[in-house]
Amino acid sequence: MRLAINLLTDEPANPPWAHGGGTRTFPDPHTDLGRRQLIVLEPPRDKTCTAELRALADELGIAADVVWVGEVPLEETATFYRCTDVFAYPSYNETIGLPILEAMASGCPVVTSDVTSMPEVAGGAALLAGPEDEQALADALLNACGPEADRLRAAAGLERAAEFMWARTAERRLEVFREVYAGRNR
Repeated sequence: MRLAINLLTDEPANPPWAHGGGTRTFPDPHTDLGRRQLIVLEPPRDKTCTAELRALADELGIAADVVWVGEVPLEETATFYRCTDVFAYPSYNETIGLPILEAMASGCPVVTSDVTSMPEVAGGAALLAGPEDEQALADALLNACGPEADRLRAAAGLERAAEFMWARTAERRLEVFREVYAGRNR
């Protein structure tokens, strides 16, 4: 069983939850998470943050349960999400949040930020937490692995992701263009 945390974003180089007192409330993979592994998708460009996260995993005694993946090739992302129990995307700065939509489209429960566009994109089909709120993130991860897992894995995420499919987006834009055109010809 696997829990994925995506750090492949344009976040600050040193997010508060990653060091200096951060993530000390992370669920214990041995007890709280039912022996799940933590899969970390890490930004190859930020060696300092990765080193701090590795040191934190050692300090918390969970290093043996952490798998450092790096980037997942595009052709393997759907399989990756399908094999993941929950996908966490604690973003500070996103415009659309494609990774959470990709995870939802694959039937993977999502935990994401309650800031920027994430709540709107999630549309109730993900658990939200402040990206700097360690306890809220820990609680959301536990809920996504437990009582909320079936709801998030089932129709909620799949239906929400379907609303963002390119064909549907194109249809919506075409409707807007038709309305504008019809308004001009009145």
